Amino acid sequence: MPREVKIKAAIWLSGTLLVFAMLAYVINTLAKSPSESPNAYYVDSSTGDDSSSGHSPSSAWRTIGKVNSISLTPGDTVYFRRGEVWRETLEPRNGGAPAHPVTFTAYGSGPAPIISGSDIVTGWTSSGASIFRARSSKPNNVYVDGGPGWGLTRACCLPGESCTRSDLCAIGPMTAGSWYWNPATSDLYVWLQDGSNPAHHVVEAAVRIYGMNATADEGEKGNIVVDGLAFERTGGYGIYFYSNAEGGKGPVGVVIRNNTVRQSGTGQVDGGEYYNAIHFDEHLELNTAPKFIGNAIAYSGGHGNAINSQKADGAQIIGNHAEHFNHNGFDTKRSASVLVRGNTAHDASEANGIYQEYCVNGIIENNVIFNISGSVPGRGSGIQIDVGTSGATITGNSISNVLTGIYLITQATVKDNVVSHAGHAVLEANAGGTFEHNQWGDSPIFYVNGRREALAEGGELPPR
Repeated sequence: MPREVKIKAAIWLSGTLLVFAMLAYVINTLAKSPSESPNAYYVDSSTGDDSSSGHSPSSAWRTIGKVNSISLTPGDTVYFRRGEVWRETLEPRNGGAPAHPVTFTAYGSGPAPIISGSDIVTGWTSSGASIFRARSSKPNNVYVDGGPGWGLTRACCLPGESCTRSDLCAIGPMTAGSWYWNPATSDLYVWLQDGSNPAHHVVEAAVRIYGMNATADEGEKGNIVVDGLAFERTGGYGIYFYSNAEGGKGPVGVVIRNNTVRQSGTGQVDGGEYYNAIHFDEHLELNTAPKFIGNAIAYSGGHGNAINSQKADGAQIIGNHAEHFNHNGFDTKRSASVLVRGNTAHDASEANGIYQEYCVNGIIENNVIFNISGSVPGRGSGIQIDVGTSGATITGNSISNVLTGIYLITQATVKDNVVSHAGHAVLEANAGGTFEHNQWGDSPIFYVNGRREALAEGGELPPR
């Protein structure tokens, strides 16, 4: 080949390689946006090792403590192995960025990974008759073989001692099916319903308050997605987000979806700690618009709202399922433009299915609520619009077997709902409202502006 041709070929080859190098650089740079390339981290409580890289199932970490120790970057995903259990609290250092959240989710096959707030108690010794004791950190509830739903009954003292029921315990002295914890000795006493030795069972003490705790100064723990995990037997909250809202900033971009939260808080004892299964709150009312989608909540104890969203304008509560809650199924306060759509709430006593207080322009639509009992109006409502709320629209809901179907402290627009089998009233509207195209069932009872009312011709209540 002539020397001139060789030179031209070399120049052409060099140029081609330069183009490929520049193209590779551009692709690599785009892949790293917004700042660094997203990482996948895997966690396996059985075979993982915290000294591993965590970047593949075969090099998974073992503990949530390891996850808590690192600063995640926007776009990172932490995968928990299905079928595994962690007896720790998930406390992320930071969140992600808009369109690049930090995500906590599951991998593998089998049941959802469980983050448990309880420890297994062992070392039982007899304390006389059917009562046994063992050392334990302070529990907020005690479960045996996964039950009962609300946990064993909390007693105020041992049998033979003098005590009475209080806000901190459900009964005085212990009886069958109860527990008591002595703070002076850190001894946990249990008396199982059948009188058997707890050493033959799995006894769990709910000693950790949080399943997940995302407490922030401002918005640094926003843009977090929690997807497909299970939080069980916590002493307080299943999933907890709170921001001090410093500088008027809060956690935007929070998505809590497809999770299971079961047996949280202090059972049917409310000691005033405001424990809720899924809790989102801020020091100031901000337009943070959290999303709660497709979660299943059962036995939310303590204060006991299944989903509690406060001071969060634009919140969306969609397609969730709540049962056996100690207060309200879906509770929003001091928020504007909240959407509560397509949820199911059922089987709770002295509680309300959906509740709003100091809210503006909320929409409550296409929800199903049933089997909600109460002793007085204001407890046992299918839907309750309470003090300080304005502009609420209640439409397309199905409510049955409740004390009060729809209970309005302030005016609301109520249309296209089906309400039946209400022990007190299908509708109580203390300040009136607009009522259109609702179905009220057989022999309905109404209270409007403090007076018992009858349906007008055509089966409607006139606007008030």
